[in-house]
Amino acid sequence: MKIFSKICVWIVLLGSLLFTSSAMAEEWVARKLRGGVFVFDGAEWQQIFRGHIVDSSPAIQTSPSARVVFTRGQESIDVQGDTRIRIKDRVGNLNTVVEQDFGEITVDVDKKNVQHFAVKAPLLTAVVKGTKFTVKAGKSGDAAEVKVERGRVEVRDEERRVKVDVKAGQ
Repeated sequence: MKIFSKICVWIVLLGSLLFTSSAMAEEWVARKLRGGVFVFDGAEWQQIFRGHIVDSSPAIQTSPSARVVFTRGQESIDVQGDTRIRIKDRVGNLNTVVEQDFGEITVDVDKKNVQHFAVKAPLLTAVVKGTKFTVKAGKSGDAAEVKVERGRVEVRDEERRVKVDVKAGQ
């Protein structure tokens, strides 16, 4: 009987450890950071540092010479200088939308690990189909660009209601 109870304790501990590590894998963490990176807390901009966990939806902005890479497991969002984004997550089902106001980001995600991942810029929406890609959006909202490095991305022009798959090298 003692052996059975010890086995049960180990199973509970192992299950709790696995649950904790999978929950932590769902958070976006600032892993690499250079320069001024700020999060808007509803009242003012607060500077963040390496290791900061990004909550869903506050604005994140980099100063012109800054750069930050947010990671979640094997996925990453590389945010260049003079860029503003919001990362909106539905925890549990790995549904992520990055709202990009302006600037440049490079996203590296594997479709097998996410049910839905998209980048919404002023003139377009890029929906992941397992890839690494870069989105540039102009500050004035009159220009946007998607460059695919690996895989395929569905790009939607919301205004004209058209979509096209963009492949690596395009």
